[in-house]
Amino acid sequence: MLHPHFMDIISDIYARGMYVEDLNTNGHLLTQEILDEMKKIGCRPLMKISYDGIGHHDWLRSKEGAEENTLRAIRLCIENGFPVKAQTNVHRQNVDTMLPTAKLLSDMGVREMRIIRTSESPRWYQNAGNACLDIDEYFDRMLEFLQEYVKTDCKMDIDVWQFMHLSPKNKTYRPRGIECGKDEYRDSLPVCRGNRGMAAIGANGNLYPCFQISGYFEQHGWFLGNVKEDGLQKHLRSGDYLDFVCTTVKAIKEHSEKCASCKWFSYCCGGCRVAGILLSNDTLGPDLSRCLFFEGGYLEKLENVLPGYKSIYPIEGL
Repeated sequence: MLHPHFMDIISDIYARGMYVEDLNTNGHLLTQEILDEMKKIGCRPLMKISYDGIGHHDWLRSKEGAEENTLRAIRLCIENGFPVKAQTNVHRQNVDTMLPTAKLLSDMGVREMRIIRTSESPRWYQNAGNACLDIDEYFDRMLEFLQEYVKTDCKMDIDVWQFMHLSPKNKTYRPRGIECGKDEYRDSLPVCRGNRGMAAIGANGNLYPCFQISGYFEQHGWFLGNVKEDGLQKHLRSGDYLDFVCTTVKAIKEHSEKCASCKWFSYCCGGCRVAGILLSNDTLGPDLSRCLFFEGGYLEKLENVLPGYKSIYPIEGL
């Protein structure tokens, strides 16, 4: 939204018969005028608004008043009929605020809250010290949070990155460690289904393996072409970018002995490549968070803290 011609771009997208599915924003530039323009052209994307916990948002954003402005933007979107998904980074400093934050967002009418473990990126370590939760600490604290959340009357969905998705309205949950249900696995699956269908392009035109950690790739000089130099079509037809996003899970099995011999591999499909890179420093290495999820018994632990809920991906004989 920082682009001076942001609404011109949005309008041209719709003029060409395309649409905007969602908009990631901190909410700062969302105004009634912008929302009115969007509604006029039929643009009602899912607003994914970053909100990092009651009393902690200003610290993480390093801007006084950011929390108040973000809550204003969330209210404004909901009042205008735009669906809102809050995206919350969790770390040692704000983990105790997750339940009251979830209650606040649910009361406001937010559709879903996505909780994301702030990960091992260089800038995060530089600015936040030891605030990053270890993977097992993250899983355990999220179990505690979920156990308390289901005792409330909140109806907002909860999506805990790399862990689970909870739907209170349907009384169901999906363990995020499971990528494939029974008999769904095949060697030809892409290592990342998200990136297989979504190009990660930076403002400078660089194509990244994943937009979630584009800063990491930029810092390491790792990108897969540039659309400002060559256009997008070329990279969707051949080259490093296409090779990367079309890599299959078979390549992980062939690369990693641990994955090849793991009884859970057909369920996790090698996990998240971002986590694999950050935790094992290997593009085809094991996603150690998925290893912990299965080996640490978190499938059973989720079942124990969610009485009355049904897993949409049950594993027989667990």
